[in-house]
Amino acid sequence: MECSLTIAKHSFATTSLDGVVDRAAAIYERKGLKFTVLRRLVLEAIAERHTPVGAYTILQVLEGRYRKLSPISVYRALDSLSRLGLVNKLKTQNAYFLAESFRTRAKQPSEKRLYLICEVCKRVTEASSPGAYQLIEQLSGSALFKISVNTVEVSGVCESCSAQRASPKPAAPVRLRQRGPGTPARPQKIAAR
Repeated sequence: MECSLTIAKHSFATTSLDGVVDRAAAIYERKGLKFTVLRRLVLEAIAERHTPVGAYTILQVLEGRYRKLSPISVYRALDSLSRLGLVNKLKTQNAYFLAESFRTRAKQPSEKRLYLICEVCKRVTEASSPGAYQLIEQLSGSALFKISVNTVEVSGVCESCSAQRASPKPAAPVRLRQRGPGTPARPQKIAAR
């Protein structure tokens, strides 16, 4: 069985916060739902980040912008944003990020996603691979196992971080330390900062 992989690289830096909020408001309106201030603020807190963010971090960010909040109110906003496909959740990290389909305005988001999570920079790359899911379904069927989760999260190191790790680190500069009159100085390594 052939497994092709379609990768969607997240380019968080080019995501316009105003555009994100406007598109979200339009989606809520089309669905006949209210795009509350809290939902907007939670979406903004996620969109401002370059990596997935947890609910308690969102809560800390919003404490300065909104009235006193409880964790349950943030989780309710996250649930609403997730149901409409605006944000995705990494179950292994209990963290949220803007959905690729929402960012790129895809008409039909794939329900079966592969999330490639860099352990160094924490960025997420979304991918879709129907062949991979067919293989997973075949293997689970053979084991008489019923799948209940429709995403796969894979941790590793992205190409950019791999390249940075492979590049040689500069040697620490050497400075002579003075001991006192008549005492010879000994070389001392200085920690790179």
